[in-house]
Amino acid sequence: MKRRDLSNLGSLWAYLANHSPATKADLAVFQKRLDCEGIDFLTKELPRLGKDLDRALIVGSPFELTARFGKHPGSELPEFLYSIFNQILWDDGTLKQHASPHHIKWGRQLTLMFFKLEVQHDEDSLEAAFASFRDCDISLDTPLIDEEFSSALLARASGLLSKVLHIKPCSSRQLVFRHGPGATACRSGSAQKYHLAPRFIRKLHNVFDYSETFFVNATHLCDQLKKLTHGPELDQPVSRISAVPKDSRGPRLICMEPREVMYVQQGLMRVLVHLIERHPLTRGFVNFASQSVNKDLAREASIHQGYATLDLKDASDRVRWDLVAFLLPFDWVVALHACRTEYVEFPNGYTFGPLEKFAPMGSAVCFPIESLIFWALLKAGLRTDVYVYGDDIILPTPRVDEAIAILERFSLKVNVEKSCYRTPFRESCGGDYFDGHDVGYVKCRKLVEKTVSSHQSFVGLCNEVINCFGIGAARELMSFGDRFYYPHVRTLSDLPLSYRCPASASNAVFFKRRWHPSWQKYQYLIPTIKNRIQKLRTHPKFHWCELLRKLSTEDSEFKIGEYADGTCIVKEAWRGDI
Repeated sequence: MKRRDLSNLGSLWAYLANHSPATKADLAVFQKRLDCEGIDFLTKELPRLGKDLDRALIVGSPFELTARFGKHPGSELPEFLYSIFNQILWDDGTLKQHASPHHIKWGRQLTLMFFKLEVQHDEDSLEAAFASFRDCDISLDTPLIDEEFSSALLARASGLLSKVLHIKPCSSRQLVFRHGPGATACRSGSAQKYHLAPRFIRKLHNVFDYSETFFVNATHLCDQLKKLTHGPELDQPVSRISAVPKDSRGPRLICMEPREVMYVQQGLMRVLVHLIERHPLTRGFVNFASQSVNKDLAREASIHQGYATLDLKDASDRVRWDLVAFLLPFDWVVALHACRTEYVEFPNGYTFGPLEKFAPMGSAVCFPIESLIFWALLKAGLRTDVYVYGDDIILPTPRVDEAIAILERFSLKVNVEKSCYRTPFRESCGGDYFDGHDVGYVKCRKLVEKTVSSHQSFVGLCNEVINCFGIGAARELMSFGDRFYYPHVRTLSDLPLSYRCPASASNAVFFKRRWHPSWQKYQYLIPTIKNRIQKLRTHPKFHWCELLRKLSTEDSEFKIGEYADGTCIVKEAWRGDI
């Protein structure tokens, strides 16, 4: 890592620490260790100290210092940031009955700030992630438990899902096929997804007839028939696995689906979300559009502790296909099997399969199906209200042990150390609360460098600091951003690349302005983010494909031959709402 990048990250930490209960000695220790240990201190050692604190807050066990920091004399707490830790924990490491939420928030902020920093991982980390993926799937190669309790539970869960998924997928009005924005296993570009003739996959065609699925009408089919019949036929579609930066622990593995499979999955996902969010059994309990239900419950539970939050490990990779096939109605099983890839290709060319899991992360139907499976198992087993958002689960605290037993009976793993039910700490959907107080922290996800994505991330970081700690704590950060990039707009409006704070005179000083006679107000020429658009001179032979794209998209600004290429640029635009 370049020295200036490390210096920039250190400056961000110091700017926040100056407004925290940390001491000057803490800042000196931080700078000394950063100079000696480099990026590993920010992404590994500091977060390890934060995880030690979180363990005491969540589990309620005495604080155990595993990070490489010296202990304060006569105490189990670290010397570094002791002024913060001793307002949360007694010197013997036990949690104080009236621990200070203010100090909890700052303690987590100063230790976990760089935990999610996107860094490139070495070959050993990548190979370990791939090996973990394979081992996890192999571990699912066990029969479903057939004991009396499990059989009765599965029968009740299957009955619940039959009520929720009462509409056959192929007869739903919501079934509108479309291509997703992500990369594909076949490396097709945004335009190629629609312009290239679909490759023939027999198991997909048997359920979703190609003439109705991939073509507007018979004329479109006739125009493309030669390409379709002379094109390749895939006996078994294969997804391509890729590693993307996640956090200091290792990369996140994403599977990219073949474009034909993705096209159908997007349609099924739309139907699933529509049914789940509107059915009386799941409406308000299984959510996709908003995380507010789980966040509000977590905050309330941190006060009265009537609800617990469960955290699952490798949730999407541990949902078994045979479990999905057993629980879901037959028509849905047939539809999901048709667009399910059973083999994955690793970067070294090795093909692994058939998969025991239902679908890896990257499949459009992975998230709604896993949410539905978790809800159905717990609802059938506990017969009480259960709230699910992906792998974030909230249920009554007295039923936690039963819930863990049910989930683990079907190969799912509960991360007990991150499940909150023993102290006033609760976490769900990114909301962290202690005794009703928000103790969440701001995450620095990207290096501070002069790229558009890094610039967006930095402005988002400043706005989160304003929300969490107030304008005072963010003022030095904003000044740094103005020097490093260029002056930013201060506004309460939702504008890109702007700080969310009351406008100041600096807006008029740094930005050109003009009087708009129709609106009777000043406009400012300010930087804004635009998607980079790829404009193709579309040949008439592709007009059918563009019509298919138009019929399947909800974009009101649709233009033939224009595709976003996935990158952003900064352009100046006149705006009058600052």
